[in-house]
Amino acid sequence: MIDLRAARADPEGFRGALARKGAAEAFDELMQADARWRELETQASELRAETKTSGKPSPEELERLKGLKGTLQQVEAELEQAAERRQELLARVSSSRQRASASISPSKVSAAPLRARAPRRPSGSARAALRLINLSSGRRPDPRSASE
Repeated sequence: MIDLRAARADPEGFRGALARKGAAEAFDELMQADARWRELETQASELRAETKTSGKPSPEELERLKGLKGTLQQVEAELEQAAERRQELLARVSSSRQRASASISPSKVSAAPLRARAPRRPSGSARAALRLINLSSGRRPDPRSASE
């Protein structure tokens, strides 16, 4: 999934990376859809703020609020469409990124061996239980666990 904030901060870097994977045009569309969505989100927030009143509105304010309510409904409908378009493009760009990374041949992948992980040490209570078992069986305690 693409982080849209990071993409807004460095669109050229994302565009270059996605161009190598064949998704530069879809990324440009995504950025346009995201800009439209942000613009509509700001508009809707401003209209919502204007519709909030303190106290009982006068008849003139009621008429103005009815007009604002109609405008707000239009903007929210556009906002919903813009959000759907933005999600659709985000999914398309993300899926093209995944397809491109899945199509890398094994010869291009580093053949460096994976480092084996050391076995995990038991937790504090498990170490104490192991010490009791070792002591009861006559074994000497492990010097590595004695320091803890």
